[in-house]
Amino acid sequence: LERRMNSRLVGGDILGKLIYGFWAKNMGPTVIQSLLLASTHDTSPAAQSGRLGFLAQYLLQYPDRAHELTSEIWLILEESSGVKWTALDDYNWVQLALLVVESEPIKVARLVVQTILRSENHMHDPEDLLSRALEAGGWQAFIEVIAPAILEGPMALLRLEGLFDSRFVLGKFDPALIVKWIEEDEAVRLSAVAHATPMNGGALSPLGRILLIRYGNDSVGRILASTARTGSFSGSHTAWIGQRRDALKSLLADPEPNVRRWAEMLDESLKSEHQWAKQREEEEGH
Repeated sequence: LERRMNSRLVGGDILGKLIYGFWAKNMGPTVIQSLLLASTHDTSPAAQSGRLGFLAQYLLQYPDRAHELTSEIWLILEESSGVKWTALDDYNWVQLALLVVESEPIKVARLVVQTILRSENHMHDPEDLLSRALEAGGWQAFIEVIAPAILEGPMALLRLEGLFDSRFVLGKFDPALIVKWIEEDEAVRLSAVAHATPMNGGALSPLGRILLIRYGNDSVGRILASTARTGSFSGSHTAWIGQRRDALKSLLADPEPNVRRWAEMLDESLKSEHQWAKQREEEEGH
């Protein structure tokens, strides 16, 4: 098979067909390396998907052999990240990345974010993988991976919305360190970080709170308020607004004046929106 692939008599997609029946079950890492190398002349999506599935199946069965195939793992991860995925490709890609995340967390984090930003692929569940990478990579992962993504601008944030909406991404880092980073180039970084700061259910995150305390209610407050008022819902609009207002109750008595004023401003805005939504629902008979 290796000779036939080297002679280009067989396409690289043959490796994908070897998954059925687990033909590689009794092969050693050296044979796996040779077969993967012999298939690399074929750069078609089918061949790349085949290599990805072939290696993932082998290493899921023999994870203790991953250290012998590290170069091959990275080759497959990097080449397949730019190819349109199937659901199985998505799963296999993440499983391979999990095998190298502890040894090279920043590289994994960068590849996850680049895959989300640059390719057509929608990663089904990148949170666990990226969370592990950020925890292992520490503050350097913020500097090298998350900060550049934040600074790319609104379109990048839109692509990453699913990650930043859940608190774990920016929540992995000390808010005080993020503020120090902002201060190095406040004119550019403050607005970018404020836009990326999550407001889950209208609740103010620790980062959002420290931004309000440090920078006040002007531009930062407006951005956070806009984020707090944004979101999808099903059912009653008035109930959704009510949930947002409930999340503000503790902030209305916050000891920090900037936080308290921000909460009062947002509550008044939501109160007006609630009245409008109630009137509309009554007119529509809800």
